[in-house]
Amino acid sequence: MKRALASCKPTKMWIDGKCFEIRRFQKKNKKVATESTKTDSCEKYQINTNAEVSAVFITPTFFSILSFRPYYTKLSNFPHLDLKLLEDSTNTNISIPVSGNLVITGESEEKISEARDEIHSIIGEIRDQYMAMQFVSIPTLSDEIIENFAKFKKDILNGDKIEGMEESIFQSPQKLHLTIVVFALLDDHEKSEATKALQDYKNTILDPLIKKTGPLKIKIFGIDCMSENLKKVDVLYAKASIVDENEESNLQKIVNGLSDHFYERGLVRKYQDNVKLHMTLINTKYRKNMNSPKKKRVPVINTELSYNDFFKNYLQCNIPCIIKNVTLNWEAHSKWLTDKNKPNLNYLRNKYGTCDVTVYDCNERYFNSQQTEICKLETYLDTIWGVDSPKLKYLKDWHLKNTYKEDNFYQVPIYFASDWLNEFLVENSEDDYREENVLRDALNNLPYDITQTYCDKKHFEVIQNPGEAIFVPSGWYHQVWNLEDTISINHNWVNGCNIDKMWDAIKNNLNHVKKEIEDCKDMEAFLSHCQVMLNASFGMDFLKFYDFLEFIALKRLSLLQKRSDGMLFHGHTLGANHALFDLQAVKSVLEKFHQHCDIPE
Repeated sequence: MKRALASCKPTKMWIDGKCFEIRRFQKKNKKVATESTKTDSCEKYQINTNAEVSAVFITPTFFSILSFRPYYTKLSNFPHLDLKLLEDSTNTNISIPVSGNLVITGESEEKISEARDEIHSIIGEIRDQYMAMQFVSIPTLSDEIIENFAKFKKDILNGDKIEGMEESIFQSPQKLHLTIVVFALLDDHEKSEATKALQDYKNTILDPLIKKTGPLKIKIFGIDCMSENLKKVDVLYAKASIVDENEESNLQKIVNGLSDHFYERGLVRKYQDNVKLHMTLINTKYRKNMNSPKKKRVPVINTELSYNDFFKNYLQCNIPCIIKNVTLNWEAHSKWLTDKNKPNLNYLRNKYGTCDVTVYDCNERYFNSQQTEICKLETYLDTIWGVDSPKLKYLKDWHLKNTYKEDNFYQVPIYFASDWLNEFLVENSEDDYREENVLRDALNNLPYDITQTYCDKKHFEVIQNPGEAIFVPSGWYHQVWNLEDTISINHNWVNGCNIDKMWDAIKNNLNHVKKEIEDCKDMEAFLSHCQVMLNASFGMDFLKFYDFLEFIALKRLSLLQKRSDGMLFHGHTLGANHALFDLQAVKSVLEKFHQHCDIPE
């Protein structure tokens, strides 16, 4: 009974610099997080008195929230929040800035409180999505533990071959520790509160207990995992227990007390009755490509990274990265998958079954690709998917968004918002282009299997987990192996960071066309004929490329003339500084375009 009651404890959460208890109600199936005020009919939520809080600034006409900056971007795109509807229903005006304070204005304190409660509720849902990145632990750096770990690692690597087992997935000996509790501390305020909470726990609870019991000795032996599905185990742990079994309760009291101490202050999302001490030995997420000269890993970022930082550190630098938690709010995430994260075939069949799809026979090579066939999706799902056959049939290049333009099954991540190509195509009702122009051989062909070619090239091997996106930079080739039944959504785009590479690709393809028909170079209208062939092979000729640049330039000039942010085709907005960057990129490429020998004076 005690365990059942403990699990019902309300979630503690930091919102607007204060620690709140989040209670859930059935109304509208929403989480509700509200502060008790004079106008509230009942106490839906209480300020946690164990944490230091500051007063909320609220008047009958004004309310200001200073929150974690990435919340603002997510609020604007949150699928369950209609700001216009919320403003109309509460008779308020809600201003969500790029940074600074979110401001709610209105004529009544009650209506402002109602709007504020809804905003807090959504922030609570967003807050739950962030990964734990910090932890409190017991260091285990004794010579004996490090020596035993080194022996364990050597025995595994030198023993019978285990698929996927390599040195890079073992924990670093200098980082061995027993994890007690993990956090997702999102700003300086939360980090400061966590530091104070740890010191407070040491002074008021830990030191008096140790003074009474004396030092507790922990032994580490055996290995374990925390997943019932052994096929999906990513982490292998060492088990830990107390040397003197009579003192087991004291150890559990310490780690449980620490967890509860942080939970009561809203710094830990999930309440645990009994904390399980564990020491990570092997984690597949540590995996590196050991053949790489510098042994670098693909950077991993979370969706709280600002657009400016992503633009500066990855887009402009043309550096790959893995982006976590991209699909959390997508309709595809909730409807295309079952509760067990498997493709929801019934939904897909009922929703899209009559669509024509292209199916590739992976066992039958056709020139530099595979033999293909066209069939209905329902036919593919009923007669090909899941059938035990030596022939592997792969559905790809399905341009679903073109067929179902109003179907918002996914949201373009903010990092991919500057998307010239699809901005141009959507407004001109054209299909999308694909460009593959890397690792070509002497005949300008792409390799059928990248493993034939990349041995002497810089490359990475990564495992992409559900809900993650991989940013593949311009000029990089990628090959995918699906380890399980997989549904993936690809997004190809061009913007001011790589438009010069697109121009280089067009020029190189034109040179290839000229080389192919070099024996006809003296014929009349040779250059015009080359442009026709370029359009057929590349999907774009010089004239279309010029029209494309002109379209972007005119859109950006119009935005600057209006002196306001411009709305893009996918709902994101573009500011003046970004418009200026785009215009500079267009200018740079147009200068190169004008200098090309095929452009008449």
